[in-house]
Amino acid sequence: MIFTFFFIYIFFLECDDLKVLWAKFVKRDVAFLIDGSDDSKIGFEGIRNFIQRIVESLNVEEDLDRVAVVQYSRDPTANFYLSSYSTKKEVLNSIRSMRHKSGRPLNTGAALLFIKENIFTQSSGSRRHEGVPQILYLFSGGRSGDDVRTISQSLRENNIKVITIGTSNSDTLELQTMSTIPAYAFSVPDFTSINSIVQKVASILTSGDEIPEQFPTPGGTGFKRDIAFLVDGSDSTRRGFPEIRDFLYNIITNLSVGVNNDRISIIQYSNVAVTNFYLNSFLRKEDVLNAVKVLSHKGGRPLNTGSSLQYVKENIFISASGSRHKEGIPQILILLTSGKSRDSISEAASALKKSGYVLSFLISLFNICFIAQSERQRKDVVFLLDGSDGTRNGFPAMKEFVQRMVERLDIAENRDRISVVQYSREAEVHFYLNTHTTKEDILDGVRGLKHKGGRPLYTGAGLQYVRDNVFTASSGSRRLEGVPQILVFLSGGRSSDSVDAAASSLKELGVLTFGIGSKGSDSRELQRISYDPNYRQCLYCLFRQQAAGGGAADTDPA
Repeated sequence: MIFTFFFIYIFFLECDDLKVLWAKFVKRDVAFLIDGSDDSKIGFEGIRNFIQRIVESLNVEEDLDRVAVVQYSRDPTANFYLSSYSTKKEVLNSIRSMRHKSGRPLNTGAALLFIKENIFTQSSGSRRHEGVPQILYLFSGGRSGDDVRTISQSLRENNIKVITIGTSNSDTLELQTMSTIPAYAFSVPDFTSINSIVQKVASILTSGDEIPEQFPTPGGTGFKRDIAFLVDGSDSTRRGFPEIRDFLYNIITNLSVGVNNDRISIIQYSNVAVTNFYLNSFLRKEDVLNAVKVLSHKGGRPLNTGSSLQYVKENIFISASGSRHKEGIPQILILLTSGKSRDSISEAASALKKSGYVLSFLISLFNICFIAQSERQRKDVVFLLDGSDGTRNGFPAMKEFVQRMVERLDIAENRDRISVVQYSREAEVHFYLNTHTTKEDILDGVRGLKHKGGRPLYTGAGLQYVRDNVFTASSGSRRLEGVPQILVFLSGGRSSDSVDAAASSLKELGVLTFGIGSKGSDSRELQRISYDPNYRQCLYCLFRQQAAGGGAADTDPA
């Protein structure tokens, strides 16, 4: 079996050599300070939606992240503290129910002092004394009525990272003064258009370059990781092993290997696991790369992934082998495997997760996800259907395609979840990922679909709608649990708006998009939308295969 790792390698390059994994590992205390004065009433809904989108990207369920919200005008008022809620659902419910505070004037300086003395404190749930990053998002719609300079400097001295978001009525210099650095000051015409900058602002939370710079890990400075590669060395990977070796070499080449930087270990496994070298075997990149060059294939059968995961936990991520987990250094396990394990992985995967410090990833051909707690893979699948006037005649075929796909999926026991969205000028959800829990209910929903109609075809807006409203925890998405997010996109024509920003946003979220087009579609547009250019299929050819009795087996993207 010859492996093709090109797709996987591109993924790692986009992840900036795994630095993005820091944001999924590190704990954060995040507070939102909202302008609740009379002048912000019109834009309050925009601010609330913005905060919801930021919270959606956090890991509240795992008690990694904590959230607080405060409103202010003349005086500040806490909607809830960092210690108020322990689940994302509770936080989101509280945000949705927030009422605008109102009042005047706008005393931003006093509000910042309230944040310092009442929010980022141990009694309110702050973990600043543990070295947990303290992050404040400040929304200001006008000039402050009191002084902000002294308290802003105090926040910087206390390692509280401040990001400010203002409107055209705000004082730009004041926003920059309050921000930790001027680059953390953002501006929009008004708060109703605030969603246009959500990606830029959210990137401060997810950027691996930003957080360690301001908040070094306990016991060390800079960005460092302990990374173990658990490699399938069974007989089935013998022919593809040179490609596996090249893949490892290319990844490690782009890491900062050193005694006070990244440390690397490689383990091969088949029936049993064998360490090629430990985290403390080589502390120079040159030595690690030389060891990778001469890796020889282990061989053997069967493939016992479960026992091998346990081996890594007990023999690699320990101090004697060079692990620095006691210093708070992120522990990352990357599993490269060719097939299903002969033994159960549930217990070992659960043990890794419960350890609280090992972040695990599975890499297989065209599949990147968190290690699941069972052998069977769950999926969240969204169908985005072109419902414009140009697809009226072909809409029954689209419905039939979705039905065939749903019939092949495993809806039982809440394994696979399905959502269907139709769009033309605007997008419309027929049902969300958490609307139906049985296959029959989903099939009934698909059979009852009516063609939406309308023009023109705004595919970019349709993709962005799916990203913002369907691939979210509140709509049933399990992305933060590591469940693969799959978008099957059926288009009958060229988009009237740009698809690039929305397609890029979906890729950044980790959504695997499969573009399926008709003869009237733009093939290059489909390629840009698809997660990988190979993830597209001619709808006409697909149904010709099905009509011939071939079914969807060869083209089933899920």
